[in-house]
Amino acid sequence: MFASIGLHSSSEPVPVYDMVHGWGDDVRRGRYAWADGRVQSGFLAQGWMVAWERRWHYDFRFGAETAEFYGRLEQGDNRPGDYRLQLQATALQMRGVRAGYEFEWQRFRVQPVVSLYRVDQYQAGHLQGFADSAALESASVLLDYHFDDDKLLGWPTAPEDGHGVSADLNLAYNGLRWQLELQLQDLWSRMELPAAAFTRGCINLGGAENPVCSSGNAVAGNSGYADYRTELHYSGQLRAADTDLGLQFTAFWHDRYQRISAQKNWRTRIGELGLSAHSTAQLGLHWSSNWHQLALVTDQADWQQARHLQLQLALRYPW
Repeated sequence: MFASIGLHSSSEPVPVYDMVHGWGDDVRRGRYAWADGRVQSGFLAQGWMVAWERRWHYDFRFGAETAEFYGRLEQGDNRPGDYRLQLQATALQMRGVRAGYEFEWQRFRVQPVVSLYRVDQYQAGHLQGFADSAALESASVLLDYHFDDDKLLGWPTAPEDGHGVSADLNLAYNGLRWQLELQLQDLWSRMELPAAAFTRGCINLGGAENPVCSSGNAVAGNSGYADYRTELHYSGQLRAADTDLGLQFTAFWHDRYQRISAQKNWRTRIGELGLSAHSTAQLGLHWSSNWHQLALVTDQADWQQARHLQLQLALRYPW
């Protein structure tokens, strides 16, 4: 039996905490913000893995000028500028079950995993256009927004829960000295949101030149309910470990977020202890044994200021 809590997050423009609770003064140019949090409990038996999972998935991709514009908007800074606005957003809260079976052949292992989800909460869509300042004196924006709770206009909604499926693939090779692992999460996925509330709109303010959309009024569009489908971008991790020296090297990637890591482990009486360094200016502490795994990887001692943060706690009980 096992239980685990995990969070992996990275945000270029602001700390991860500010991305959720409101942008502060420390805003940098950036192109993405991503976080994936999971709570799991389940069992392993005769090659099978079955688990219940609660998952929070946030994936935002935008242009660097979009991050600068939104930072100034949050701070009330109306200095003129020329901002090209681009945003693609997916935010899902899900729960469900996942199951997988591990096939073994000589020193190789292959484990496909399938997850079935009920989508409780969701925000998804895209925005594109331009603005001359955070005061929006001249702007042209095209919006396509799907949601269960309207964060923009406060429109009351009564959408249905969504559902989805995601497939992972884990590959491994265990040599006499070297271990190789490749993990592909959300390699294929589909999230169906029936009767999702939506708002589509065209906004033109201040006689904007070369507008990205046309409308007879400053603001035009429509709202309603329609089926919506989205997918998750996959995440990959490649790990190579030298068991004799206690060294391991890892490459992780998710769309615009990439990280290279090196870790050194030492066997002690209380388990295996490790230190890691990462290309994202993170340092990590690791502790594992036959019954648990604990990891903390961050780029700041104050977790509320961390732009790159990873936490992992897993407990195992043999039965």
